[in-house]
Amino acid sequence: MIYMGFHKPERTSCQFTSLNRAASVIFFVAFLIMPACELTGCAQSNREQNGAHASRVLETDSPNSEPVKSATSNADAPIKIIQKPFYVAKGSFIEKQNSSKGLTEWFFHCYPEFKYETIKNPLEPNTVTLTIEKVTLTISCPVTVRVGNLSKATAEHEDGHVQIVKQVYATADAAARTACQKAIGKQFKGTGSNTEAATEDALDRAGQEICKKYTDSTTRVVNEISSNYDEITQHGNAKVPVDEAIKLAKKKYNSSH
Repeated sequence: MIYMGFHKPERTSCQFTSLNRAASVIFFVAFLIMPACELTGCAQSNREQNGAHASRVLETDSPNSEPVKSATSNADAPIKIIQKPFYVAKGSFIEKQNSSKGLTEWFFHCYPEFKYETIKNPLEPNTVTLTIEKVTLTISCPVTVRVGNLSKATAEHEDGHVQIVKQVYATADAAARTACQKAIGKQFKGTGSNTEAATEDALDRAGQEICKKYTDSTTRVVNEISSNYDEITQHGNAKVPVDEAIKLAKKKYNSSH
């Protein structure tokens, strides 16, 4: 029980399920953690654009809306991870705007929903403290491959980047669960012009913390392995088999962590 001054705080329990709100939470997180290169949409050596990303609107990033993984079916469990199917699409490529032959974009989306307890104090009407009781985290990873003057070598090189992303996303549910575990039972304080605004501020803080931990274990890993892959293959110019290049890129990453 928490007390402020001589007044007993008011406690309420609430379920937060607004997907649009959750999307805006992680949009802000992505803005904070993405390097300037990714924010401006540049590409690694004019080859691969990549990075963490989130939309203010929950996107349809798979032709199949059913999750490929749902970590728990127990409605009372404090953490539920919903992993949407990995999906690759072919995008258009504007030759005049790109000096490269190929471009691959990947996005690790993160949409948190919360059930929480609210602690309010009459002495601070514009401040609330939320205790997180349950988290449902929906994750997805759409990839878009754009190839200009199509050649077998370029297509194979870009597919290497796709395979790297796919391999990391295959175990992303574990990273998502770890990120959520640290938030269960934790309190987040928010302020605003009224109780509703203060609650949204606290939820933003909770979402930022969870999704940053998640993208640190996914996006950053993919970016570094892909950078190693480009170095080993000289952006597709070196005659190194794609599978072998991926193994060497992952080995280099593991040796430095």
